[in-house]
This record gives sequence, structure tokens and C-alpha cells, in this order.
Amino acid sequence: MVNRNYILSTYGISEEFGFLSTDIIDELPLAYKEWEEMVRNLPTLLRQNKWREAADTMPVLQADFGPKSEWKRAQLILSYMGHAYVFSGNSPVDYLPPSIAKPWVEVANHLGLPPVITHSSGVLNNWKLKDIEAPFSAENLEVRIRFDDSEDENWFFMLTAMIEKEGAKGISACVDAILAVEKDNDQEADFALSELDKTLRQMTHTLSRMKEHCDPYRFFHELRPFLSSFEKIEYRGIIEEPVRSYHGGSAAQSTLIQLFDATLGIRHQGTYLQEMRKYMPPQHANFLRFIQMKSKVKNYCGMHRGLHGIYDQCVSSLREFRNEHLKIAAEYIMGQKPKEQEHIKGTGGTNPMIFLKELRDDTE
Repeated sequence: MVNRNYILSTYGISEEFGFLSTDIIDELPLAYKEWEEMVRNLPTLLRQNKWREAADTMPVLQADFGPKSEWKRAQLILSYMGHAYVFSGNSPVDYLPPSIAKPWVEVANHLGLPPVITHSSGVLNNWKLKDIEAPFSAENLEVRIRFDDSEDENWFFMLTAMIEKEGAKGISACVDAILAVEKDNDQEADFALSELDKTLRQMTHTLSRMKEHCDPYRFFHELRPFLSSFEKIEYRGIIEEPVRSYHGGSAAQSTLIQLFDATLGIRHQGTYLQEMRKYMPPQHANFLRFIQMKSKVKNYCGMHRGLHGIYDQCVSSLREFRNEHLKIAAEYIMGQKPKEQEHIKGTGGTNPMIFLKELRDDTE
């Protein structure tokens, strides 16, 4: 019998942790000791403006890993080393050395991801508990790999990880709502949607805490540049398509919010969100397609008067989450950019205010 647990396990999703990885390892095998040492020293080398010089001395290692957890750690390490190489120093460069480019393309191809920093690397595969005996909370989380030692960077990524963890209940609620509709059980549908609404409210509250430990100025000037898009970057040592362009790390690459849209039948203009699915772990992108194909929640609620209220409340709560995201973008990006700079792109390559306003306005 197809039930929620079966569906989640089919797509590699944890009922407790959602899309967060739970098979994260601390270190790669000994053959990659130099990578581990380099990335451990990354904040210091960046601060001393010696990262590129150090990276140029690294040997070209072949990607030869066993468990998927090793491949994911390699993707995480190479993502940070690659973006640090392009965006460190006084000005960006338009190439990656073979020591980073060659293994990165191999690892990314194996995982079905592009060789660029993504939400899955920076958040889903980059968290750990400070105290394994203490509860899962934003205060008890820290990144495994970082560009600098600031709490601002840690809080930005780990508050996002906390939202992903809270969203796990929403993932279950979405699947439960879809299954309830298939069974024509309006009571179960009502309960599932109520759980989804609670989840969205909690996620919005957590998102509103961003400023507690992440300063807008430091985010814009110190962290954000490293998450930028790759535009015509030469992956040296790669024969096939050596010059490539990719979107940078973006919240639009989170499967979680697109899942809520798919469940509630919310459609967005343009193709950008569809493009972002290429930056998600393939299992998660496949899960989205499955939900989009299966969900009849919007039509079912429209035909059952008793479900009108809870459906509308879910949409309203999702819209409020997007409103909160919009406020953060206004303060952390638009409020920090030079006054003479008329246009600005987000790390994902869009105009953040226009894009986020469109997403919010479509949420109805």
C-alpha cells in the first residue's frame, strides 16, 4: 500500500529532517587529506588574500569515492574552494584551475548537479549540531565549511537549515493532504492542511529572526559576493564545454517552498523556478514532479465548502512567508547596495525585488 513513509523513502526524504542530509560525514578518505586541510584553512587564507596562490599549488586529484556521503562532501568542499577562487581578492577571475575544475566536474556529474555552489551544498549538506545532546535549534547549529569565521555567515546558513528542519512537518502534511484527497476524506485533508499552515507560520517566524545574528552590511559585502553566479567561467582542464555559466546559490533552489506551491496548485510566471530544479538533488526534483502530477488539493478544496477556509489560510501563510523574504531582501540587498548602482542582481541571477514580488503576488 502506498503511504506517506513509502513515498518519502522513495525520494530519499527524512520524515524528521525533511530535505536536510542525514548521512553527512566529517572527512573524506586520507587520499583527499590536502583538500580537507585547504578548506579548513580557507577563512585564514582568504583573510590573508593568499587563497588563489595556495589553491594553485594543489595537485589534480581524481574523484574516486564510495558512499554517496563522500561524493556529497566532495561537492561541498569543491563548491567552497571554487567560489573562493573566483571571487576572492580585489577582483574576480574568469577561470578555475584544473586542481578544482576537473574533480568538481566529475563529482557534480556523478551527483547530477552543476559544478557551482547550490542550496544543497551550502545548507542541506553543511550543518551539524554543536551539542549532540541538546535539541535541534538554530542556536545549536553550525556550518561544517565556511568562507569566514563570523557568526553572521553561520547564522545565515544555519537559520536556513532550521527552516528546512521545521519544513519537514510541512512535507509530511503535503503528502498526507494529497493522499486524503485521493481517498476522498475531507476530514483528513482538513487536518493535513492545518498542519501545513502551522508549519508555514513557524517557518515565517524563524525567517524573521535573521537579523538577530546576521548583520545586513556584513552579509552584503562579505558573504554575498562568494555566492554569486558564474558567468563565462573557464573550467581549465575540461575538454567538453570548458567555458560555462551557472546561477549562484539561491533560496529558489530549495525544494521545500516549491513543494508547497505544487501541493496547493500555485502557478508562477516565467521559467526561472523550473530552471532552479536543475540545481536540486535529482531525487528532490523528481519528488517535486511527482507531487505536481499527483496533487488535486486545490480543486478538491474548491469543491468542498468546509475546506475553503483552511486552503485559503495555507495560501495566505505561504504568501506571508514570501512577504518576510521580500522584507529581508529589501534590507539585506537593496538597502546595502551603493546608491549610484541602479540595477542589481541577486546571487541566483535575478533582480531580487522584482522576482520576489512576482512570487508573492502569484501566491493566491
